[in-house]
Amino acid sequence: MSGILDAQFGLKDQEQRNFYHTMIGSSAVLGAVMGALTGGKFITSLGRRKSLIIFNAIAFFFVFPTVIENFYTLCFGRLGLGFCGGIFQVALPRIIEETVPFHLLGSFGIITNLAINGG
Repeated sequence: MSGILDAQFGLKDQEQRNFYHTMIGSSAVLGAVMGALTGGKFITSLGRRKSLIIFNAIAFFFVFPTVIENFYTLCFGRLGLGFCGGIFQVALPRIIEETVPFHLLGSFGIITNLAINGG
């Protein structure tokens, strides 16, 4: 992927490459941190189910800036997708906890945590 970004943005020297690759990669992580920090407020005010539906729709629209060959729109789209992912990290385990029968909750919780951390 790094060669594709280098060709798209015309990156010649190593300093430019490091900056662009770091900013593009870190924008999604920054969005996920912001989403996880604010996710509790959204799920208490909107409800868990409604929050997931709304932020799934928002994430759908944040996909489009990521396909535009512009550095700022790419970072913006990844930041928005990361934010929605952070909301999902907070809301999804709570929904699973509410819907799964109590005797199966341990295995579902482990699988959910492994999927989030593995992703």
